[in-house]
Amino acid sequence: MFGQSLRQRERLLSRQACARLRGIAYSPPLVVRELPKMGRVHRVACWRFGQRQFHLAADTEHATFLHEYFREGVVDIRERVPAELDRTMIIAARMGLKHPGSVGHPRVLLTDLVVTVDTDGRSLDEAVKVRRAGVDIGPDTEGELAILSQYWEERGVQLFTALSHGLDSTWARNLAWLYPAREYVERAGVSEAERHAQRVLLGELTGLRHMTAGDACSAATRHRGLVPGASMRAFRQLLATGQLLTDLRAAALWDQPPSSFIIVP
Repeated sequence: MFGQSLRQRERLLSRQACARLRGIAYSPPLVVRELPKMGRVHRVACWRFGQRQFHLAADTEHATFLHEYFREGVVDIRERVPAELDRTMIIAARMGLKHPGSVGHPRVLLTDLVVTVDTDGRSLDEAVKVRRAGVDIGPDTEGELAILSQYWEERGVQLFTALSHGLDSTWARNLAWLYPAREYVERAGVSEAERHAQRVLLGELTGLRHMTAGDACSAATRHRGLVPGASMRAFRQLLATGQLLTDLRAAALWDQPPSSFIIVP
């Protein structure tokens, strides 16, 4: 974890109420320029969840955000949610743990992501702390996780630890490739020309006449009158919106055989 300047600490304390807001009403208390420079930080435009920018501290957080974004049933995500300092200090004292921060300046604890999931018509929150896979955590981080776990449990929310390889995995890179296509559909919808291209491409994939999905895209362009690029855009949109399913751990999705894809009616 990282330290907080007095200015950042005061801002976090004043913004704790925002942790209970969702969607367009939420604004992260720390932005990209204030995040720790321990790797790449990301500022991601997101129309689907509040039409705002997400500020993510590392590749591991970006990959976890992408996973939650495409996860079925997720209706909202907030990042870097501050816990109520007075509550975490009470919890730390009760558990016999040292509260993170220095004497007289305890640190406001942050939860990397809070995800709202719609389950059978009920909205439930899940708290997520992100860790890089294969890296051991020290006793200070263990203590912080224990405090945060108890903090969220008292609010009826479960805290999960997400182990991430960042954008080094093929799976995460594929999600990053699909993300702009899903955001485009969320923001602008799908035109009739794009729907036509999707129908044509699905016909090519269903026929199983091609060696790869890329071959199906090429055939849709050559023989079915689609403008250049329309078939690949349709392929990307179908995957991004869940109308076409496949193993996202494949190195190149367009090189997979048509038989590896499932069409969702």
